[in-house]
Amino acid sequence: MQPMSRYEIRVCTNRRLTGKKPSCYNNGGEAIWIALQQQIERFGLQHEVTARKSGCLDRCEEGPAICMVDRGAGSESPLWQGIRTLFSANKTCRVRVQPRDIAEILKELRPGNRNSGG
Repeated sequence: MQPMSRYEIRVCTNRRLTGKKPSCYNNGGEAIWIALQQQIERFGLQHEVTARKSGCLDRCEEGPAICMVDRGAGSESPLWQGIRTLFSANKTCRVRVQPRDIAEILKELRPGNRNSGG
């Protein structure tokens, strides 16, 4: 098994019927997802960052929303990392994200630009 990446970014792509409560999908969540995939590859962060589509992150009024999880740089087993990710306090949510914001967000995660505290 390959070790999990240090960061996981979840992009809300939840859809709702137009006219109901806002949804991240209707506000550009899919475009965020595409930009994230492109920028991860552009910066060569495939081993550092995992991107996942997510259901509702409960920030509908402020969407599109992403949630970033820092799993730490430990040498835990992938199973334990996965469990810890579910209950992690190391989450940061961002709202009103636009595709143009993704490069800047990923720059913060690059090894030379982050705080070492994992």
